[in-house]
Amino acid sequence: MNIHKNHLRFACCVLLLVTGCSGAGQSVGVLFAAANSRLATARKAGAEQYAESELEEAVALLTEAETAIANKNKEARFLAEKALAKARLAEALALQLKAEGETTQLEAKLEKASSEADQARRERRAAESELERMTAE
Repeated sequence: MNIHKNHLRFACCVLLLVTGCSGAGQSVGVLFAAANSRLATARKAGAEQYAESELEEAVALLTEAETAIANKNKEARFLAEKALAKARLAEALALQLKAEGETTQLEAKLEKASSEADQARRERRAAESELERMTAE
């Protein structure tokens, strides 16, 4: 089911957040590539719909990092790390909001099904009562 996939994706994101991935010891180029890859993953997760501002910020930071790398600016590493973190946030937020939306839809379907079951139960009881009355006559 899609919810299970989303929960798995969300758990993976949380695991990545907990384990770090801050880029300590990685080159600026590797960080830049990781941020770029994470942006693609965030887009696949629906960040354009669910986490648009975070995605836009990550893209802007990555663009700044690219310029800083080209200019051999010392801020390049910081910008690439920040772009990576923002892209991870966009992905996690998209997965969370998508899963919450699916949960809300399922809760509405469950409520409707429960209401229909209650109505069917009332109708069954009425039919049983009518049959008992007819049998007693």
